[in-house]
Amino acid sequence: MLRIGVLVGAKGRGSNLMAILNAIADGTLNGQVAVVIGSLKGAPALEAATLACVATVVVGTANRTDDEYGEVLLRAIAKRDVDLVVLAGYMRRLPDALTTSYAGRIINIHPSLLPAFGGHGMYGRKVHEAVRDAGVSETGCTVHVVDNEYDHGAVVAQRCVAVHPEDSVDDIAARVLGAEHSLLVDVIRDICSGLRPLPLA
Repeated sequence: MLRIGVLVGAKGRGSNLMAILNAIADGTLNGQVAVVIGSLKGAPALEAATLACVATVVVGTANRTDDEYGEVLLRAIAKRDVDLVVLAGYMRRLPDALTTSYAGRIINIHPSLLPAFGGHGMYGRKVHEAVRDAGVSETGCTVHVVDNEYDHGAVVAQRCVAVHPEDSVDDIAARVLGAEHSLLVDVIRDICSGLRPLPLA
């Protein structure tokens, strides 16, 4: 059974994490979330993991260099024999220690059709505001391999959603979030079944 480590952000609700956990619970995803790691105690996603009886670890960034943070993060993941690392609301650029040791085994879900509306500083609501301001008729989400640059690694899968002229930023965000949940679970399911073998190219 695939062992998954999930890295979460300090502020996100953890809805992508819960989509994974719900799919495992209802038997449609043959994997196990071995650990959820965040940088801030009390983060909503960490609390959601605790309520779901999943092990959590806090790896803070304060008073640590990037290299030190990377080594602690790597140990926390390796200790639990994780096969696949999933970023779910995690905003930092991953340290080189992790992207090197888990090359092709880290994925992220981004709320646009990369390479459009990606890169440093493009996350959450900022992405959807940019989509609305650009006047495009379509957006979506992307699962991609994580390397040491923001939103740069190879695209694994994408899912499109329509953007209507009357849409607010919240309308776009809600539509994309629903697509994120299904796409992320579908990609992990394909990895679990061997349809997308690790490491991902």
